[in-house]
Amino acid sequence: MPAQTNTGEANADWARETFILPLSVDDETDESRDMRDMIGGKGRSIARLRALGLPTPPAFVVSSALWTALRESSEAPLPKTLGTMADWDLLEAARADMLTIAFPNGFADALARALESLATEAREIPDGLGRIHQTVRFAVRSSSATEDHARALAPGVFESELRVSADDVANSIRRVLSSALSPGAWAYAAHATLETAAPLDTLMAVLVHAFIPGTSVGIGACDPANGETWVSITEGTLSPEARAQVVAALGRASDEGPVEIEWVAEGDKVTFLQLRPYVAGSRARQPDEQTKISVASATSVALPAPWKWDAAHNPAPLSPAHVGLVEWVDERCEIGIRQRVVDGYLFWKPSDERTATEEAAAEAPADAPRVAFDRLVVETTRQIDALGSEPSLEDALNVFTRAYQTLFGAIAPACVRARVRFEKLAAVHFPDGDVPMATWLAGIPSAATQRTEAAKAIAKAESLPDRQACIANYLAAFGDESARWDVAEPTWRERPEPLFQLVGLARARAVRINDDVPPIGSVAASPTTTARREGLVRDRDACVTLVPATERPMFQSALNAAREAAAIGEDDDAFYARLQALVRRALLLVGRRLHDADRVLEPGDVFYLPLAQTRRLARAAFPDVSSTDLKETVALARAELQAAASRPPIAAQMAVANTTGANPCSADEGTGKFRGVPPHVLRGQAGAPGRTVGRAVHHPATVPLTGNAILIASTLLPTELPLVFPAAIVAETGSPLGHVAAQARERGIPAVVGVAGALSLIPSGALILVDGSRGEITRLDHDQFDAE
Repeated sequence: MPAQTNTGEANADWARETFILPLSVDDETDESRDMRDMIGGKGRSIARLRALGLPTPPAFVVSSALWTALRESSEAPLPKTLGTMADWDLLEAARADMLTIAFPNGFADALARALESLATEAREIPDGLGRIHQTVRFAVRSSSATEDHARALAPGVFESELRVSADDVANSIRRVLSSALSPGAWAYAAHATLETAAPLDTLMAVLVHAFIPGTSVGIGACDPANGETWVSITEGTLSPEARAQVVAALGRASDEGPVEIEWVAEGDKVTFLQLRPYVAGSRARQPDEQTKISVASATSVALPAPWKWDAAHNPAPLSPAHVGLVEWVDERCEIGIRQRVVDGYLFWKPSDERTATEEAAAEAPADAPRVAFDRLVVETTRQIDALGSEPSLEDALNVFTRAYQTLFGAIAPACVRARVRFEKLAAVHFPDGDVPMATWLAGIPSAATQRTEAAKAIAKAESLPDRQACIANYLAAFGDESARWDVAEPTWRERPEPLFQLVGLARARAVRINDDVPPIGSVAASPTTTARREGLVRDRDACVTLVPATERPMFQSALNAAREAAAIGEDDDAFYARLQALVRRALLLVGRRLHDADRVLEPGDVFYLPLAQTRRLARAAFPDVSSTDLKETVALARAELQAAASRPPIAAQMAVANTTGANPCSADEGTGKFRGVPPHVLRGQAGAPGRTVGRAVHHPATVPLTGNAILIASTLLPTELPLVFPAAIVAETGSPLGHVAAQARERGIPAVVGVAGALSLIPSGALILVDGSRGEITRLDHDQFDAE
């Protein structure tokens, strides 16, 4: 290695000579060991694999000298901490600079020569099937000095890109380097224990190697201390010969301690991509053949793997009356899914065959759902009004069934097709996914909009008469809704106290409800709701203009249909609540008759009787029904429901357990603290764009939501979403097209959905950064972590 001097010119010459570093079996010389930080963890990993005599892909490293040169040329300062939005903005500016600043003189030529040499070497090596590939693609992977240490594995913290063409490698290198300037990387670096004391911003390298597609990929681990060796297949199937090679490699590499190897196989030929220390419990083990874990171990009835827990809509166990309602529609309605309740919890799976209703709906044009939905609302409202204030249970069930079939058997599938049609068009015109669906579907007027505005009016009303008038308006429009999708749950109109409580929490931060005033808190405020919404509209309109003029009308039509479908997805909640309230009224009439006859202790006990039994009672004078038997049935059902609430189904437990793969940590049952690498970055799905820093508050909140409160919830129902006003939302369940994401987008609130285990992994009061555009949550403080 050239001797370094104190002159800037000499240092620059030295840096130019060390931008591109080859990797070979000689890389364990003293000179190479001096450069360990310059080649980073993945670079050291390839060098060690080669020193062990294991096959690796042709590769070179873009050393940290490039990172240093780019940072020295940049005028964007780096934050000292990452606790406020101002710090975040500094980091974003530095990251943007990294993507545009000019490469140092000589680097582009050196990179081109290195790529050509790499491609030539790769073309001379036959794959596992004996083929010679003339076209070579590349893998461009982070190789930070913080990676692949036993105390700092950094899985998923930095970015890597695969199948990169030669022409795009330079830009890919920029993107990988810029990932070191993400909040997650900085939060990780601040708390990970590194072998080197050098700061993160001087130690970012990039590994470039020939991309090997392979017929199977996976990882393996070996811990000689306890005799543990396992091989996990992430994709494809592994031949016995290839498996033997992986096991042998693990045995060879584990001489110095437990190790984990990343591999790719083509037929019987295995290539090794990465070697890192193995920390037991730091990664979720994935068996070769995925075991189908049924709910049998947690419930009395076994369900096969296709069944899924409906946690996003029904996170709590259902009353016997609602269980009967589920069974009723599952038997009579063809809606493309089957539903079943196990130990109180609702599960669903796709139907085995397309229904006749679906077939008919498939013929409907993409823009028909709105017309059909509006017609259904008018017709059903007329039928409900005709039943009067005391509907019979059979009449109520018949109206419910007809409307349910049309809504979920025809209209909902048509809405899905409209969204899918647009997603396919968007993928054609924006293949890199640069424009998230959150941007396309933001700001859609719907029933959610009306709820939000009505809730704001209540919260901002100054006088008691004004507030009462606003509450009356809310109940007139949404009084049939309730806090849960359960026919046993009183509606807002029957019991408005929970509504008042939510609105009271909102009034405590009325300044947040005023869209013209930014939220107030100890952390710098994020953009106002109005500004966010207007920005999204401008972005969407600008993106449409990028579509070729000849194809723009079709694209705009598909976009309009998708937005209309998303609006129906919000409007149908108020409509379904009206149907559920109709059945509830009919059940309560039977309950009052039972109570008047002293067969039950209170009218509400009717919800704890099986629906089939209640139907029989509704048709009879029930003189021969034993009050003792009914009361015992009700008492037993109440006890079972309470017990079910204390033991969530195995699906909920699995959701938390599965986070150990993406968020490599495990909780110690004795202390409740985390072992291994804390989950500084949690990943879900981008629900609503925007980013903000704040303190986590677990749902349901029992204290006023302060200006920077970030609500962490298992799920939020459409009926309660408009009544909470957090700075951001993180939900364990849901999807970008679900209710939480849709309403958050409409209100301009950043949201990340589908974050399994969020309530367990984000303590209440934790300082976090929510990036709704990237689907990431970054922990900015770790006082409650204990990385041993």
